[in-house]
Amino acid sequence: MGAIHSRARLTTRAAAAINPGKTATVSATQQEFQWVVIGAGPAGIAAIGKLLDAGISEKQIAWIDPHFDVGLLGRKWRSVSSNTTVQLFVDFLTASPAFKYNVSSSDSNSKHVLHSLSPTDTCKLSFIADPLLDVTAALCAQVVPLTSYVVRITKTNKATTDNSNNINNSREWQWQILTESTSTTPTTLMPVINASAVFAENIVLATGSVAKTLHPPKANPALSLIPLEDALQIDRLTQICVPSDSVAVFGSSHSAIMIIRDLLETVCVHEVINIYRADLSFAENVGHGKFINDSTGLKGNTATWARENLLDDRRLPQGLMRIKTSGDKGGEDAATDVLKRCTKVIYAIGFERERLDVEGVDLSQYDAKTGVIVPGLFGVGIAFPELGEDAAGNLELQVGLWKFMKYLNRIVPEWVENSRK
Repeated sequence: MGAIHSRARLTTRAAAAINPGKTATVSATQQEFQWVVIGAGPAGIAAIGKLLDAGISEKQIAWIDPHFDVGLLGRKWRSVSSNTTVQLFVDFLTASPAFKYNVSSSDSNSKHVLHSLSPTDTCKLSFIADPLLDVTAALCAQVVPLTSYVVRITKTNKATTDNSNNINNSREWQWQILTESTSTTPTTLMPVINASAVFAENIVLATGSVAKTLHPPKANPALSLIPLEDALQIDRLTQICVPSDSVAVFGSSHSAIMIIRDLLETVCVHEVINIYRADLSFAENVGHGKFINDSTGLKGNTATWARENLLDDRRLPQGLMRIKTSGDKGGEDAATDVLKRCTKVIYAIGFERERLDVEGVDLSQYDAKTGVIVPGLFGVGIAFPELGEDAAGNLELQVGLWKFMKYLNRIVPEWVENSRK
């Protein structure tokens, strides 16, 4: 996701893959590529791998991100418990030959805790983030990584650019990606790549999503907001909250339930007020790796805790109040009185697509079966998820690393074939 807002450098590991042990300054002004992937989170990693697997030339693929550190998963969600099993994480790591990840090698097994865990368990996201840094480095060594964030994407006539790469495509226009380079200092070992303008026949947006939030409740506008990224990191949560706090938590999803549990059992605040619209949903394993409510239901330890503590409103844990609402104001009207006594608020109400300026394109109008936004522009990952069926035939947005990979396995060959026509 970080390809849009942040302005940081490549991680040391990814930077070393580009130019080990040296400071590199490379001009990338007005380069042209067949494919550009924007974003280096899990979906961006998968997209790069699948494009290479599909036979696209390494140097015809550019990868834009200011961090190259596995996106928000690698920067902000490391301490969060996954709702994906260890085995599916391992499957992701080995799904692309371009990843060059050998799960059976002694190096991988000794370096990464993931491979010592039970395949059927869930785990902290840090256990998949670390091996994905190795995959990122392997991919950066193959394609052209640009340490920049994207300002704007426009269309431009091919006649106005230098077609030095002789890209074979029947379209008379191509994409122009306006970027701003990340900064560094001469004393670091990080490369500096100035990429003020990049041209592409095809763009894959893997730009991620950010947590939704609401305006402060009218009943208590002075409430202190705890960002979701802080609420999901137990060390940060214990620093922000004190035992005398009364905390309002909006939502009933995986994130909301983890936060409620941590506030009650680890931080031990005075009171938690859970304001929600949707009843608890649990993923149901029907065997052969298939689930009902696969993308929307609670899983793992979070599901176990919710079953034991939240199913009977008459027997809730001490210090917890739950208020169900059906209003469009996030439950504020139904919870006016209790909100007045709260000191802090957390919104765990889902995510929304990261904003990106693409001239003349409404990104919300993407095809959730093919990933096509408009010709030559594609979306993947949590910002542009596939719409698919769970084991019971219910339509759900398919969010999760392995789901991203399965989706790309299917659609990237179609993208590549159509791009050559």
